[in-house]
Amino acid sequence: MNKYTYTNMRSELSDILDKLRSGESVIITQKGKPDVILQGSSISQINDNIHKEESLFVDLHKTCECEKTSATSSAQSLAVSLPLNAEVIKLMQSHAFKQLRNVVELPGFKQATKTIKEIQKSKSSLSPEFLEALILTQKKHAEVIKKLEDK
Repeated sequence: MNKYTYTNMRSELSDILDKLRSGESVIITQKGKPDVILQGSSISQINDNIHKEESLFVDLHKTCECEKTSATSSAQSLAVSLPLNAEVIKLMQSHAFKQLRNVVELPGFKQATKTIKEIQKSKSSLSPEFLEALILTQKKHAEVIKKLEDK
């Protein structure tokens, strides 16, 4: 791990970026401020980590929503399907995973989830115009989400 002052970092930015791209970590120091560690990784590595976190979150969410009778068997199947190696443990300790867990634990999130489920159950009693508008809105949001994911 290389250590650079803020001034040196600005003058040797190209070399530092090359080191970061190759996976090396760099420490940046600046007078009067705490040191900063930049960990090198490529976009594909970051995307892989994000996808792993998302799939882990989905699996955990499915397990939490299971009925009490099937909770034990679901937890066992989850444990079998997820190898608890160092990578998974590191993933569970990651900042993004903790943020997701905090969001899911919010009372508003739980209430919103219940409300969405209730709306989905009551779709059959809605007017055709409302259903049309709902489908159009869902399509519109799907396109926006897809565009954001592509960026």
